[in-house]
Amino acid sequence: MKVAGSKPKECPIEHYLPKGKGKAKPEFIITFDKNINTIIVVECKNNVSKHASNDLGHPASYSIDGVLYYAKFLKNEYNVIAVAISGTKKETMKVDIFYWAQNHSYYTELKKAKDIILEPENYIKLVNGEKLQKEYSLEDIRNTALEMHDTLREIKVSEKHKPIFIAGILIALEDKSFSTEYSKYTTFGSVMLNLNHAIEMTLNNSDIKKIK
Repeated sequence: MKVAGSKPKECPIEHYLPKGKGKAKPEFIITFDKNINTIIVVECKNNVSKHASNDLGHPASYSIDGVLYYAKFLKNEYNVIAVAISGTKKETMKVDIFYWAQNHSYYTELKKAKDIILEPENYIKLVNGEKLQKEYSLEDIRNTALEMHDTLREIKVSEKHKPIFIAGILIALEDKSFSTEYSKYTTFGSVMLNLNHAIEMTLNNSDIKKIK
């Protein structure tokens, strides 16, 4: 990234003339064998207070400012997914993601994955509006199963009904509208109403016969 130079202390987001000396060195640049026109560039800071300046014009000091500084040069040749990460603890870190399409004059913010670090392929899915997938280890699955078991026991779901309860939720989450909106429902009644509707819509759109 010699064309960008090293990050200057001050440089408005609209300014393209590099002020720093040397070559630009983001923390990570990720490329894809099956999508050679898209790259991910990642900029990190240890302190969450260095996540973003007020005007995004201080590339050397802040994560968002820095990653957008790199992206505005890289977008001349690539579709750029710019990831800014600040902090060293999962509980308090800040993460913001931006997409700067090739040769476009400005970027867009991808708010659906705010404060989450995704696997590289999921950033492509995020840009394309596709459903994200998470890879689980055996330990992750075991811990999730124990948490679900304890939660269902607390709300007095019987052993007989647990499989049906979980299956119903999984079926409902196949409905795109429900999977993106369920966290916004403010009452138990609205959750259940939309859950049942999502199950019905998913089953009606499947190859399963009505009688089953």
